[in-house]
Amino acid sequence: MDRNSIHERLGKRYWRRLLILLSIAFVSFFGWIIWSIGTAFPYERTTIVIAGDPVRIVSWNSVRKKVTILNVPADVRITGAQDVGLLPIGSLERLESLDGQKKDIYRRSLSLAFAVPIRGALRRGEPTQTVGEALAPSFSSLWATFPVKRSGISMALRFRLWWSLLWIRPDAIVEFDAVKLGMTNLIQLPDGSSARVLDPDTYDTRSAGLFELDGIRQEELRVRVINTTGVAGRGAAFARILSHAGFSVVALENDEDAQPNCSFQSNTGRPHHESKRFLEDTLGCRYLESTGTDADVDITVRLGSEELL
Repeated sequence: MDRNSIHERLGKRYWRRLLILLSIAFVSFFGWIIWSIGTAFPYERTTIVIAGDPVRIVSWNSVRKKVTILNVPADVRITGAQDVGLLPIGSLERLESLDGQKKDIYRRSLSLAFAVPIRGALRRGEPTQTVGEALAPSFSSLWATFPVKRSGISMALRFRLWWSLLWIRPDAIVEFDAVKLGMTNLIQLPDGSSARVLDPDTYDTRSAGLFELDGIRQEELRVRVINTTGVAGRGAAFARILSHAGFSVVALENDEDAQPNCSFQSNTGRPHHESKRFLEDTLGCRYLESTGTDADVDITVRLGSEELL
């Protein structure tokens, strides 16, 4: 057998092996994509925010097969996280992009103001875009969501949200306007001009049940929140989030015995599954075994100095 024939046989052998390896890699890659998309909704409710004007808070309920959209003008002022004060929502987005010390302030500020844990934020798109168009996969959206730290939203989650919108019934997409629902007030600024601000009390009343989790509501757990941080308002902000999720907050207290992290314990045995998972996975609280009992509440949550959400 001449040298050319040997080289030809070796070449064919290596090409076959390369094709087999490429096929395995191709199948594995798409299998991973399908698995990622299939597990992109780990919880009953998934909420994101789409920046723009209006700002759109979009929440999927995977149990009810329902999407809730709350539209808020970008000039509405909310109390920002990290002690930045009362700022327009649009300014918080720009602040995050300009100041490296304000990482994730946009998402966290909206989570606290609207009392709903927000998974991530899609950056500013066209004002006329629908939610489905804003989520639609494209090369630009790939850049916006990869790596995940740019938005907090993985490509798999983004694709799953977009895909669910294609198949959901039109009457299962419910849209609200914060201004039309009276959730904002006009205030007078020191320079004589006026500005719109979110009214937390009115918002809490008129959005009751909007971002609720059925599993938590059905467990009917009474919660005591203890703020150990010494920061005024921290306990009330956390209690609002629990109330909107479906917990019944029956007590709000302060304690000078400070602790670094959020923790919770059950006063009547182990807490129910959905409530425990929400407190641990969504809010980052640590479960502590307890032998004590308390007839007044089912769960006691102690807030630490570490930032939540």
